[in-house]
Amino acid sequence: MGGLERLLQVLFVLGINMVPLAGVLAGGWSQGTALALYWCENLLGSLLIAARISLHRRLTRKRGHEGGFLAGFLSASLIFTLAHGLFLGAILFFVLPQMGGGRPDASELLRGLVFVVAFQVAAFAHDAFHLRDWPFAAVKDMTDRA
Repeated sequence: MGGLERLLQVLFVLGINMVPLAGVLAGGWSQGTALALYWCENLLGSLLIAARISLHRRLTRKRGHEGGFLAGFLSASLIFTLAHGLFLGAILFFVLPQMGGGRPDASELLRGLVFVVAFQVAAFAHDAFHLRDWPFAAVKDMTDRA
């Protein structure tokens, strides 16, 4: 990956993660909204990684995709994310309000999701354009980081 590609990847990640932070610091969002938005970002991110894996498999037919690589990633990622969501839900609705952190606000969450989805879709579109050139090791590395 060249310097420009690496810079774009960093900018996508920073953009995605700055949305909740900016919402709290500049928009007056509750901590609950920020945490819920991070969870939504993780769920969408897992689904888009699975889409990258599937597209890479179709475009390249490279070794490593056999043996249920996509299904293994997707099931592990979704099980973890959903379990994390249950735990986070308990914190957001029972613990955080007791500590003054505030529950998630639906309108703030939707506003943040617009930006998070935009950054994630832009990152996906960028990657999709280059997936044909990725070795399987790059796809594996992406799943390991997720």
